[in-house]
Amino acid sequence: MNNMNEFKTHKKETVLFPHSPELEKFITEVIEERKQKIHIIILMAAHSTSETGHAINLDHYKLLYDTNVGFGTGYNPSNIDIKLPAMHLIWVNADAAETALNNAVGASKTPTAVRQDYWKDKSKLITRVYNEVKSSGVSELILKDSKALADKFRGVHHDHPLPPPTPTNPTPESISTSHMSYVMRTDTLQQIIALLTPVVKYAPNQTDLTLAALTLIHTAMKNMNDNYATNVLNPVNTALIARNNLFYGEGGMLDNAQLSKDASKAHFGATAPQTHTVTVIAFRRP
Repeated sequence: MNNMNEFKTHKKETVLFPHSPELEKFITEVIEERKQKIHIIILMAAHSTSETGHAINLDHYKLLYDTNVGFGTGYNPSNIDIKLPAMHLIWVNADAAETALNNAVGASKTPTAVRQDYWKDKSKLITRVYNEVKSSGVSELILKDSKALADKFRGVHHDHPLPPPTPTNPTPESISTSHMSYVMRTDTLQQIIALLTPVVKYAPNQTDLTLAALTLIHTAMKNMNDNYATNVLNPVNTALIARNNLFYGEGGMLDNAQLSKDASKAHFGATAPQTHTVTVIAFRRP
């Protein structure tokens, strides 16, 4: 019975290892190593987005080429496609394609700003048109359809948002998305005009609310969109396709980089320092 009570009241004691300078040094080294690994992980996470960028891939390919040049006669693959002259040509073409795309995107800024400036007050105009419809005594059906189209034009519904603000650094994707939004709104304005054309009661006294004025605006919008598609969107898309084919297409820059790395493994050995130098050069596909 006494033994049982002693067992119930027994407290767990902390067992201490005897102090040892060697043990303390070992623990300190382990802690420092873990700190370094955590720091590396944080840096990789911070740069993970940029490392997937096309410009980073281009820069890394040039680094791979320069590294192979540094190997001298040690880099001598049998595949002509990954010999130094072929790799240099791939880099030159890829660099030119990236530059062409950047130039095409850069050229979009002025026409994008011009179109955005023309459209900036059009949502308020359509609100005034709708208020004119409400005050004209039209049927409930016309009023309901006018409200739906006005909301669609103004981006009230989430499936028809307004064009996003012009980004400081536009991308091919943002240019295309913005253009489609302008095209959809232009089409909506045409639907508003078509809805109100046979409505006799819609006869505003304000000139800018008349169907004739709205038709002129629609024509200007459509011409602006058509010119934008021809002079901005098409060149950007053409340059984008060309760049992506050179970078990521079959036999493109990234495929070539992998073949070059494989050649180094074959020549120097998988664990050789030279092989490690090229295998750590990372590439990311979009």
